[in-house]
Amino acid sequence: MEPPPLGDFGVIITFCQSHWLEEFSRGFFSLAEQHAVELVGGDTTRGPLNLSITIMGEVPEGKALRRDGACVDDDIWVSGALGKAALALAHRQGRIVLPRDELSDCERTCINPSESRIGAGAAQRCQ
Repeated sequence: MEPPPLGDFGVIITFCQSHWLEEFSRGFFSLAEQHAVELVGGDTTRGPLNLSITIMGEVPEGKALRRDGACVDDDIWVSGALGKAALALAHRQGRIVLPRDELSDCERTCINPSESRIGAGAAQRCQ
């Protein structure tokens, strides 16, 4: 049996609304539980907002999907919708105006996704 993935979490907070922090924590711990990640360390300090999450795990020998193993004519696989996160960010920065339903879709699927895409990567690793 493979050991569980381990997580280390560092946070630097200047000011944060408690509602945001509660929602973030709920989502973070839900994903950690879903993927059997044990939180083994972390730190909280003051400063400009900065979140740093490091997840360490193991892959069976010879099965890792690595960028340096790419070859000419390999397929490129993408999970999710390209550009939606950039659209939501541009809207938040006032560079564009998105209709409410399109902004909601971008935020729901890219900014605040309800599920991770770990399975997509695992399915592509070397067989």
